[in-house]
Amino acid sequence: MTNAELRAAMSALPSPPSDVKPPFWDAWRYDLWKRVTDGENPAEFWLWPCVYFPLLNNHWLNFMKHELDELIGLTGYAFPYDAVYSPVNGVFDHIPDTLFSATLTHQLYHLTQYEKITGKRIDELSTIVEFGAGYGALALLVHRLGFKGTYYIIDLPEFALLQQYYLSNTGEAINVKWSGQFVPDVDLCIALYSLSETPYEMRDIYLAHISAESHLFLYSNRFADYDNIAYFDGYAKRRSGNWRAWKIEHMPPESWYSIGWTE
Repeated sequence: MTNAELRAAMSALPSPPSDVKPPFWDAWRYDLWKRVTDGENPAEFWLWPCVYFPLLNNHWLNFMKHELDELIGLTGYAFPYDAVYSPVNGVFDHIPDTLFSATLTHQLYHLTQYEKITGKRIDELSTIVEFGAGYGALALLVHRLGFKGTYYIIDLPEFALLQQYYLSNTGEAINVKWSGQFVPDVDLCIALYSLSETPYEMRDIYLAHISAESHLFLYSNRFADYDNIAYFDGYAKRRSGNWRAWKIEHMPPESWYSIGWTE
């Protein structure tokens, strides 16, 4: 997708609400839509507030360095250096003194937790769905890790276009399908902060219409007025299979994993 194609597709969308303030996602939707339709250079989307603040880990680089060191030192784990290498966006996203993307390293850390807990391997799965995919980095990462199946993304229309733009310009073969609210049964459902920043009623609709063999959720304890610990604990209790939830001690603010799987 070229800059012009992105601008044309974004211009075809109606304007998102313009009176919403961050951290709610309608505010980031409007910022993204307006910048693209106003003719700003999409190749510099890393600089835009709608990406820089909610999606990059540039303000947590010390914690990303902690995760990088932990992964490299993990016994029996062959660290996939090529998967988190990023020659671009270094000013904003590189872990200091490396060419590794903080965003990709952080996401690799999440996937490694999933693999350790469940005994499953990302490259052996057939179908993955991600709810709220940022600018598309996780889709790139799983394909770099050897995933050969179908990757579904469910997201806001403005960010779905940004993901298509980003992934189409990586130069790598990535099998992604963008869906509406629902997808077929999948091996893994991923939501990294995204679901926990969504109104309860929208979460309930989404989760009621998906059947996943395993789940990888990451969330803060609270977002606005949402009690996420209570919500995800309740969801796990209603589901069959195995579940583990724990606080991520090295990550501020208070962040939690909830991972579920069937044998």
